[in-house]
Order: sequence, then structure tokens, then C-alpha cells
Amino acid sequence: MMHTSAMRSRFGRVVCAMAAAAALVAAGGASAATSAQGRGYGLNLSASLGNVVGLSAPLGDTGNNQAPQAPPAPQDFSTYAPLLSATAGVTALGLNVLSVNTGDIYGRTISALSKNKVDSEAQVVGLDVSVLGLPLLGNRANLLSLKADAVTAEARFTCVSGTAQPSGKASITGLSSSGTLGLLLNPLISGLGSLLNVAPNTGLNVQIPLVASLTLLLNEQSISGNKLTVNGLRLGVSVLGAINSDLTVAHAEATMPNCQAAPGSVSIAVPNINTSNQTAVPITGSCTVGGGTVTVSSNPSGNPSSTTSTSCGGAGTYSANINASPSGSNLPDGSISFFANQDGVVASTAVTKNTAVSTPNVTVNTPLPVINAANASNYGNTPLISGTCTAGAGDVSVNIGSVPAGAAACSSGGTWQLGVDVNVSGLPDGFVVITATQGAGSGSGTATKDTVAPSVVITSAPPIIPANAASYVFSGSCSDSGTAVNTTVSDGNPAHTVSVAATCISNQWSVTRNMTAFNDGNITFTASQTDAAGNTTTPPASRVALKDLTPPIVTVAQPAQINENNQGNFSVTGACTIGDSSVSITIGGMAQTGVCEGPKALGDPGVWTVTGINARGLPAGPVQVTATQSDAAGNVGNAQATTTKVSAAEVDTTPPIVTVTAPLIGADNEGSYQPSGTCEAGSSNVTVIIGAGLPGAASTTAICNSNSTWTAPPTNVRGLPQGPVIVTATQSDSSGNVGAGQAQTSKTTQAGGNGDPGENLYPMLPVPVGGAWAGLLLLATGLGFLRRRQRRN
Repeated sequence: MMHTSAMRSRFGRVVCAMAAAAALVAAGGASAATSAQGRGYGLNLSASLGNVVGLSAPLGDTGNNQAPQAPPAPQDFSTYAPLLSATAGVTALGLNVLSVNTGDIYGRTISALSKNKVDSEAQVVGLDVSVLGLPLLGNRANLLSLKADAVTAEARFTCVSGTAQPSGKASITGLSSSGTLGLLLNPLISGLGSLLNVAPNTGLNVQIPLVASLTLLLNEQSISGNKLTVNGLRLGVSVLGAINSDLTVAHAEATMPNCQAAPGSVSIAVPNINTSNQTAVPITGSCTVGGGTVTVSSNPSGNPSSTTSTSCGGAGTYSANINASPSGSNLPDGSISFFANQDGVVASTAVTKNTAVSTPNVTVNTPLPVINAANASNYGNTPLISGTCTAGAGDVSVNIGSVPAGAAACSSGGTWQLGVDVNVSGLPDGFVVITATQGAGSGSGTATKDTVAPSVVITSAPPIIPANAASYVFSGSCSDSGTAVNTTVSDGNPAHTVSVAATCISNQWSVTRNMTAFNDGNITFTASQTDAAGNTTTPPASRVALKDLTPPIVTVAQPAQINENNQGNFSVTGACTIGDSSVSITIGGMAQTGVCEGPKALGDPGVWTVTGINARGLPAGPVQVTATQSDAAGNVGNAQATTTKVSAAEVDTTPPIVTVTAPLIGADNEGSYQPSGTCEAGSSNVTVIIGAGLPGAASTTAICNSNSTWTAPPTNVRGLPQGPVIVTATQSDSSGNVGAGQAQTSKTTQAGGNGDPGENLYPMLPVPVGGAWAGLLLLATGLGFLRRRQRRN
């Protein structure tokens, strides 16, 4: 089963070009590889038992590329295999043995045998690996989680002094670990998290007896004969000795069997010689980097000799001029052979010199447009190749390097222009001689071909939070030092898309800007370069960062007083923001952690609670309780409250004094009844019950004001029956003492009435309860009873 995420908007492809070929110093004769192989892939996953989901073959794989040597030039290759993202895993026996999620993946191989080099590279951006997880428990059951911003591996062979020499390297940025085994890996990870060059074969083995074993290798390098293999990161997992899984991230191979003298490693191109170019005949060609000087000669040799020497440039090309006119070597008209010799390897070409007056005068206008990736398939008309010619001498035949470009008409004004587009993609990068021939006359000019686009990577774009929003920095690497890196920043709103330019210095770039005007959410960054030849990073490097300037909302409910009764099992609670981290709590310096759980009602905040706290060790006096919570972007919300710890002698056993004033309930106030009373300021709110024990009883909460009074909010008590009604009020203090008070009143309307005074068939008078009123009520009741008994007697 194959499953890869083909398009993900938060990441664009990362385009990384190989480094420029290094100049090689040769001792003795020049040498070059006769053949080479290379392979690079970004990701591979295997298992001995279970299912590999989402991966049937290596991802971002160039495959095996081979370049056999054959005259007159090496059959080089350049293969690039990109992939936007990938998701894969190994499952067995109900376990998520290993799961992988990545951003961009690519493999790339380049063979340049004439430059003595074969190079392979692979990279994975945004690596997220989880090991041994139970699906029902999610990430909380992972034995190990590994994350990295980017993992890159490179394997290279070069010819040095006739010997094929390997070199490999790996870089890992942003490496971090978590999970049960995270602490065991931290001594290794903490030293490598930001290294661009990791020591070869850096590794760690972890054994869990009878359960699992894990092997982590960074920059794993091995050489087998003439083959070098480099793995940026390899993770091996064995479970119960039966399930074996192996993950390879960023794999590069390079093979170079030998460095031998390479026939055809020198070439030569010379235009026909006429009166217009005989004083400076341009001679160009390819050569072996690191070899000796290139000696150019002619037959006949001229007097003085036309022989000259020049060096082989770092791009594997050379150029020279020979004066073939009477003022120089005085080469005769007719056929002339030119030779290029580098360390015994010789290339030759034959041209015609014709300086007779009848020879047409034809030239190629210079400077010639650069051949780049954008125009290599349609070069010649746009941009235009043109020149001068001799009117009436016929058409002008044009060659672009070794590619025939056709014939151009010579106008009556003595000018010509090609007028057609020619595909010159097959020509090697470097100097390209453009020749125009009209009869026996010819002219030429040299263009430069450069089709390698600059490489730009965004290596750092952290979350945007209040601490960095006003001066936010994002940065990366670049291949063309001294050239501008063009970046864009967007929150998805076209009106908020801005462009910022930075300079590539020592292959690094950085941009600082104010991000406060952008909307919260995903912010997309892009970066690209355009080199002197007009090649542009395609597609641009892309990265997404989260902007979140709002910290979590967290509160601490007023804690109870800590006393002898609760100090062994103390608890605190408060509100928090659902979806953010757990809440970190300190109680007088004691650290606790509370889970932010779902709200009790829709729209309410989350709730955290910590119970069973042993506060016996805290000293008597004020105790501060703090709570902090962070979100994914790193914003932190905090709150605090203060309680008091008292000794046994200081325990407060006095309950609050609560009284109740209960007005008569009638048609004018039964829909918004408001009893009131007194309370203890600084203690809890007052709980009020109207008509306890009666059908339609109502309950509400009143705030205890700073002046020690309370008034219930308007309450609908139409559901109470007509007759006596008891109103009670209770309040607790920080020590847990509860005070209560009550009063009796009467309801003059029937239950569920509409407030019509005519319903009050039996009006009732309010009868206060408690204190002197209670005594008077009992006295009146007793006197009435005695009178009835006297009458009966």
C-alpha cells in the first residue's frame, strides 16, 4: 500500500543544488574517472514483521545512475527526485511500532567526470518520528519521539593526484527528543541539536530487557571497495525480539572505480579565420580540472610560433587568442590544424584561413546573451543572436556550439539575425562558441551557459509570539554569496503580503521585520535567489510558522485556609484554556501539575484541580498559589492567589453571622422577589433558598458586599403556594465554618398566578421568625391555647 501526501500548503519544495566542484591539485599527469555511479533518496522504512504502511519503495529516490566514460566526452548525469511530503509507518500486533511524518524530501545525484567528481545528496525537512505507541492512547504512549528541522546527507568521490578519494558528511538541525526514552537520549541530543556537521557514526544503543531495543545512528558512513554510503540518520527498533524495523533518513551513495587518463578530456573549437578575426582568433574548449596547463599549437606553426599555453578553469574550460595575421604568426591562407594538449591528451580541429579580398566579412554581435535554464530550450531568437555580413554574398550559416541553428538571410544593409529558437539544452554548461559562416568568411562570439539555479533553504522560522513579534527573525542558507535573497511574508491575505530582500553572506541570510500587523494563524515565508545568469530558485523555498499573540487564560479560585483539618489533603482549583498545555501550579514553593479538563457547560472555560496536597511542611503565615499555562506558540498565561496557613491555636471556629430580611410576597414582587440581609465580608457568596420544602422553591446566590450586606438578585417565586414561606441564607468562611440565618414571610397570591390582586382570597400577614419575634409568637400561641382550655372548662 502506497500513501504519500502529494500536496501540503504549509511546506513548499526545498531546492538544494550541489556545491560547486572543488579545484583539484594533480601531481604528475592529469587523471579523471572512467565511470561513476550515484544514488540518493530521502526516506526508506522496512520491517521484518508487520505492515509497512505508506511506503513500498524509497521516497525521493534518484535510482542508480551510472556514467560510463566514452570518447569524446563523459556521459554525465544529473538527476533530481523531489517529493513534497510523506507519511509512513510500521504496525504489528496492535502496536504502532514506528511512524514517520515529513515535509519536503529529495534525492539528487550529479556526475561530472570531466571535473573528476561524482556527488549524491538527500534531504528530509520537518522530520517527526514516533516509536512504540498504542493507538488508543495517542502520543501519550510513545516510547520515543524524535523531531528535526532538517536532515541532510552527502556522499562524494573526487580524483586527487590520480586517486579516487571519498568524502561524506551529514547535517542535522533542530534535533530534539521526548517520550519515555527521551531522557536517555538527551545527553546525545543536547550536543547535536543545532550542529551542521555531525561526527561520523555518532550513535547510541538503548536496551529494555525482554521488551525492546533501539539503535540511533547519526552521520552513518561506510566504505565498501570504491563505494561510499552516508545515512544522515538511521533508527533501528526491535520489539520482543520478533518485530524488527529500520528507518533510514537522507541516504546518499557515490561510486568511482578509478582515476585513469581520460581520452577526450580535452576538446578544442576554433572558427574559420578571415580578415575580421585573424588578429585575435578565439580558441576555446573543455579540459580536465586539476590537470596541467593546456598547450595550444597549430600546423603550420607560423613564424613566430603560434603556440601558447593557458590554465584549465574551475568549470573545466579554457580560452586563448592567437594572432594569425602578418603582424603575428603570419599563418598562411588555406587549411590550418589546431591542437590542444593537456598532459599528453590531445584534441584537434581543422579550419580554413581566407583573407583574400573576395572573402565575405561576417561577424557575430557581442556580448551574446547568457544561456540559462529559462532560455536553453529556445535560444537564438529571444534573446536574439545577430551580426554583420557582406551583402550579396549569400546566407549566413549559424552554429551554436555543436548545434546547427540554420541559415539567416544577409540583408541589403549587411546585417543578419537568426530569427528562430534553437534547443541547446544538451550543450554542457560553460563557454559556448557561436559561429557564423558566409561562404569562405566566418565570425564567432562566445556565450556563457549556466543553467544551475541557486539553492535557498529556510532553516529557521520559529513561532511568532509577543516576545519576538516586533523584531522577528527568520533565516536560512543560500548558494550564491553576495547575491540578494528575495523573501515574501504572507498571512493569506493578499493585502498583507510583503517582500523583503536580504544579502547572502558566507552562504547564510537573515531577515528581521515587525510581524505585529499580520493576522494570527499560519504565516507563510518564501525565499529565492536569482543568479547573474538569470536562473531563479524554482520553486522558492517555503516554510510556515504559527503566529499567536494571545496567552492562555488561567485563573486561581480563592483557596481555603490551610489548617490542622485540611493540611494533609489540601486542594486548589481554577480555570484554564482548553487545548493548551497542562497547568503548572506552585503552592508556597511546592510544584504541582493539573490537567486542563473540559468545561462543565458550553462556553465556560476549562477547569484544573489539584487534590491530595500535603501542606504540613509549609510554615504558618501567608501562602501564595500560582498557576501558569503555555500554548503551542510559547505564550504563557499566569494567575495567583494568596491564602493563609494557621496553627491549631489559630484555627478559626467562628462561623459567619448571617441574617435575613424577607419582605411580604405579593402580586407586585413575586416575579422579581429580592430578600436581603447581613453577612461576613471577605467570606464566600451567600446561598439563598426561598420556600425550602415547598413546591416551587427557588435557589439563588447573592454577593456579600464589602459593607457586610447582601441582596438577592430578582427571583421569580410565582410557583410557591399561598401561605407561609421560609427564606434561608448560608455562608462559609475560608476555614470552612458555615453560618446560617432565616426569616419567615407570607405569599399572598396563589401558586402560578398572574399577579391579579383578586387572587388573594386569604391575605396573609408576614410573621418574622427568630429573636424577640419568635418569643412573642410562642407567647401568643400559648395564651390562645390557655383561653380555649378555659372556655371548655
